[in-house]
Amino acid sequence: MSVPSIVVVLAALMACVHGLAVEPQRPSRVGVVGGHDAQPKQFPHMASIQAVVPGFWIFESSQHICGGTLIYKRWVLTTAHCLHTVPANAKRIEVVLGTESLSSWSSQRIGVAKTITHEKYDPSRNGGAGYFDIAMIKLASMAVLSDSVQLAALPMSSKAPTGSATFSGWGSTEGDRAVYPDRLQTVDLPLVLYTDCFDFITRSDPRHVNMLVESNLCAGSLTEPGVALCSLDDGSPLVQEDTDPKRTTVIGMASWGLQDCGSKPYPSVFIRVGSFLSWIDAVFVKH
Repeated sequence: MSVPSIVVVLAALMACVHGLAVEPQRPSRVGVVGGHDAQPKQFPHMASIQAVVPGFWIFESSQHICGGTLIYKRWVLTTAHCLHTVPANAKRIEVVLGTESLSSWSSQRIGVAKTITHEKYDPSRNGGAGYFDIAMIKLASMAVLSDSVQLAALPMSSKAPTGSATFSGWGSTEGDRAVYPDRLQTVDLPLVLYTDCFDFITRSDPRHVNMLVESNLCAGSLTEPGVALCSLDDGSPLVQEDTDPKRTTVIGMASWGLQDCGSKPYPSVFIRVGSFLSWIDAVFVKH
């Protein structure tokens, strides 16, 4: 074997070793504190949005930067501020589907054709969270559906959901320090009425009450600490399971919460997907 051939083979082998490594990333806004490991294939709609950055020598590595939801075979729903957390040295963005483990090789890794953020989104307002914080990612190729890769349904109406819902993501599991899990975490959360959420934040954290808008959805306990979203799970889905017909509906996307995650009672704040059904449909039709 010639020297160039050996180099090519070694490069291919090293790419297999290093190319799928997911490096820790700086804290962002939301993640799971007080959750537990997800079961295999429990959240087949879950997407890991990753930045591919230069690695050692000629190699590349991938960083999980936020979560998303597969809603069509070529479309992933996420928050707009997620796309503003992409590292400056990123060479491209990829979406990983069909796995609970960020280090797993048994997943679909798909490139990104384009990203569309809401035309009224302003990244300079409220740190990028809050108003019109929604985006869609068009995949470079269609996702292959299987028992580990499935579409989440959109809400049937714009009406605010009630009851409880389930969140999943790869965010930090500790509130006072950045501890990022390899395995997908999940937690069940009670939904909070908008008026109750607004009143709670007005009383306990008036500095941030201007960040809460009616297109938000609040979830979590207003009386008990210990369960909250934390860092590096921006855009990850909040879902409800419907029985008739049987389907998983994405009702929210993680947007923001208290900085010291879970240290005291505080609602986690999501983008309410039902508020943007017309916008989602328009993007799908136009692009």
